[in-house]
Order: sequence, then structure tokens, then C-alpha cells
Amino acid sequence: MFRKGFSLLFWTLFAVFGFTHFAQAQSAVYTEPAFPRTGQPVTVYFDARFGTGGLKDCNCTVYVHTGLITDQSSQTSDWKFVFTQWGIANSAWAMTPVAGRTNLYKFEIKPDIHTCTARR
Repeated sequence: MFRKGFSLLFWTLFAVFGFTHFAQAQSAVYTEPAFPRTGQPVTVYFDARFGTGGLKDCNCTVYVHTGLITDQSSQTSDWKFVFTQWGIANSAWAMTPVAGRTNLYKFEIKPDIHTCTARR
């Protein structure tokens, strides 16, 4: 009984964590931690190989544009809490290339997701 229960637990955990790792590896944008929490920094990653691939091998500066759709948004393009102007380069919001990983960029939000306004 113990062995059967342990085996089921092992395969369940393997499926959950294996799928999460696979999903991150195949996503254009993902975060660490996967579920950001108040009081903790979060790193946003952009893998230019995925999505449309329009920035793949660009060897260029990639910028973050952030915002939220809230209950105050009038439509799906009505972002709130936007800190930068679309199409205007702002070095405070430039992503950093990840060393040794072509096409992978990161952006660190510190000290946490609620106080990232310091980059304005």
C-alpha cells in the first residue's frame, strides 16, 4: 500500500513540476517565481525564440511595457498603471540579456510587484 501511494505521489509531483518546467521552457514570457507574491522580488523573462519570433537574434535592446487590465478598464486595450509610453525607449525599463543564453532577456522587479513604481 505504501509503495503504491508513494508511486502515485511521485508521478503526480513529476507531472505537475515537469509540466510547469516544460511550459516555462516553451513560453515567450515567464516569471520567477511562477506566482509572484507581495514582499518578494520577481524576475520577468522574455525568450525571443518564442511568440512571433520577431526579436529572435536581434542583438538589440528589449524594453518592458507594463500595465494592468482592471475593473476600471473600458476595453481589453485600456491598460491601467502604465509607467512608460509605448514606442518611447526608456533605459530604466530595458531588459538585461541573460549571460550565456542567446535570445533570453530578464527584468527584475524589486523590492516587489506592488512597489515597482521606483523605476518611473
